[in-house]
Amino acid sequence: MDNPVLLIALNLLWAVPAMTLLRRRAGESAPFGTALMIGGVAGLAVVMSAVALPFIERAVVPLSVRRATADPTRFATPFFGVVSVNVYVAIGVLAQVVAVAVVVARSTRLRAAAAVLTAATTAALSVVGLEVTFTVDRCIKITGTAPHGCTPPPVDAFLLNYFPMFLIEGLILAVPVVLLVSLLAASGPPDRRAGRLPGRDG
Repeated sequence: MDNPVLLIALNLLWAVPAMTLLRRRAGESAPFGTALMIGGVAGLAVVMSAVALPFIERAVVPLSVRRATADPTRFATPFFGVVSVNVYVAIGVLAQVVAVAVVVARSTRLRAAAAVLTAATTAALSVVGLEVTFTVDRCIKITGTAPHGCTPPPVDAFLLNYFPMFLIEGLILAVPVVLLVSLLAASGPPDRRAGRLPGRDG
């Protein structure tokens, strides 16, 4: 990533409130557990799509297209490998937006921090899914050959650089969701905004 400071700053948005609440022994009232759970479920759904995507591509895309490589004589020529990865990235980003929407709608406080934690959890699992889909590609010989067999590709900087891509793109799309839910909550009934009123426990 060209700007690691940005990635650190984004994760501090949820880490600092979480640590502050833990020091006050009020962590149970924060939405971070929900953010981890829903972000994890969304991330696992992305990993499942990583398994299915190569089989769908093999069934739908002709082998001649799957074998095609980039044309060095043409600028930014799309080819199967790039399109396939971008489709998977789009799935991961969309999963983040849906997960963030669910978490923010369920939260009454620290919505921005919970949204970032949700997106980060889904993004991390999406990177794991990228390793999975690359491995499945090799196993089913998506390009017609498999010189490496079912051996997973190495976990290197190229793969890890997808984490900030997932996270930043997901958060950019999730910002309108957070704002919309916050505005709807602010304009709701008073007992919805301030919690249950005294004398209404029954």
